[in-house]
Amino acid sequence: MGGFSLRQFVFEQYCLPWKLRLLIRRIVPWRIRRTLARGGTNLNRPAAMDKTYGALDDEFSSMENLYEHLLPLLPHKGRLIDMGCGIAVLLRWVRQRYPELELFGQDFSQVAVDRTRGYGFEACLARLPNVPFPEGHFDGVVCTEVLEHLDDPLTAIKGFRRALKPGGRLVVSVPRGMGPDECDEHVQDFNEQTLRELLTRGGLEVVSIEPVVREPERCDAASFLALAVKPTTSRRYGRDYYARRSQHPMWMVEAKLLRDLAGETAGGVVVDIGCGGGELLAFLAPDAGIGVDNNPTAVEMAQLRFDQYTFRCGDAAELGVEDGSVDCIVSMHLIEHLESPGPALSAWRRALRPGGRVVLTTPNAAFSHPEEFDDPDHKHIYSGPELKRVFEQAGFRVPRVLSVGVWGVRRWPLVWRLQLLLGRWRLPRLPGLRWRGQSLCIAAVREGDE
Repeated sequence: MGGFSLRQFVFEQYCLPWKLRLLIRRIVPWRIRRTLARGGTNLNRPAAMDKTYGALDDEFSSMENLYEHLLPLLPHKGRLIDMGCGIAVLLRWVRQRYPELELFGQDFSQVAVDRTRGYGFEACLARLPNVPFPEGHFDGVVCTEVLEHLDDPLTAIKGFRRALKPGGRLVVSVPRGMGPDECDEHVQDFNEQTLRELLTRGGLEVVSIEPVVREPERCDAASFLALAVKPTTSRRYGRDYYARRSQHPMWMVEAKLLRDLAGETAGGVVVDIGCGGGELLAFLAPDAGIGVDNNPTAVEMAQLRFDQYTFRCGDAAELGVEDGSVDCIVSMHLIEHLESPGPALSAWRRALRPGGRVVLTTPNAAFSHPEEFDDPDHKHIYSGPELKRVFEQAGFRVPRVLSVGVWGVRRWPLVWRLQLLLGRWRLPRLPGLRWRGQSLCIAAVREGDE
């Protein structure tokens, strides 16, 4: 049998007529077939690639036509990294075309990294979707014929976005018509639409996607070549977003709960962090209200709509108020946007009077549909116990944390309107479901100085 084991012979269907093989392929999902035949679904392992890259000579080249189409899309100066660089074939092309670029490589094969370094490039050993570089480190990221090998390409795209400077370029290619059924090393199957959706969900603006034949002299296999850029500002949170925000049924559910958790402190001096269009302050109707947001569009809208309150641009740690002058700090879906909540929580505690409260809502990491929180601006999604611990470490007493929302339910407006009742009375009494709602709500108290 030419070296095939009996297991391979049977499960790869070499012993079956082609019509029966085709029927099995249509009926049995590729993940099951590959697991039975090869012992796993993702066969991309460093040891196998070490062997492959070790066997290639220095003159090896591939995808010449794809590279010719790709090179004009790259930045001409600054830093560029090739994610999944292999033995630096593309990096060597780029160096010849753009000698002013500072070039880097990343791969999960030690042999590939060593050989890339041998060609004079800096290279990092890491497996995608891990992107171990600081935010805004690169002017360009290129990733050719790699995403189809990843179990989680979205996390990789988000990592590329984080590593890019605002306005930085991402150039990617994925094979067309080469899904898991056609290639054992592939675990994703992209077309133009799914590639566009992936890049958009990752927080990038798609400039172009075009099909390109990789090596026309050898075969007609083609790839989709895409150029995307990292936005210079967050366009997700514009006028349309703030105009519609309070119309969502879940917004009212959370606003009422925040008012209940704030208690009497909601009637004094209230600061809304991440105030958006100002609706939450208007709903709470405090004696004195201050809204803080880092988005000038939101601040402008809020001041025009609710001129009885004061709104200003600022970040979560710069409230612009005197220490000990605030009764209540409210925030709706902001803390998940903070890289590190420590400085903000310290500033909030200083601003509060003894007995003052922080009440806020944030997405719940334990919710059964985490894709609801897919936002490239989110830095961390908290679980209930984790959120409580963060506030306690900042010096607050936490009398209450709860989740609000029916577990597993996302898009039924009637159910949304029942979520406050279910979240406050029923969910906490059901074992295992206390932390399963869509949002977390917390009340934290600044006690008197000892």
